[in-house]
Amino acid sequence: MNRYKDIPIKILQTVLILLCTQTLFAQKVVHYELYVKDTLVNYAGKQKRAIAVNGQIPMPTLTFTEGDTAEIVVHNLLKESTSLHWHGVFLPNKEDGVPYLTQQPIKPGTTYT
Repeated sequence: MNRYKDIPIKILQTVLILLCTQTLFAQKVVHYELYVKDTLVNYAGKQKRAIAVNGQIPMPTLTFTEGDTAEIVVHNLLKESTSLHWHGVFLPNKEDGVPYLTQQPIKPGTTYT
């Protein structure tokens, strides 16, 4: 016996579709804190200056799902300006990280979101 026999099937289908759609397309904010700073690396037996992000070279991989909102906070701990250029990410040109072309560099000791 159907408990929902008084509810038209179209209404039940519509509610089910709305519930599934909301779950499928729900966005989430993915937050990363990136710290850019000087480090030393051993290259061919010699100590060389390098720039690390969160202590890593290359920088950590940032993972997102299509539809997520990326919130990336870059802390410039260098004594010089810097920027991060992105590959494989669709974003506004003004956020692309090419210094003096698509955005201003991040000044020493400052943070950019």
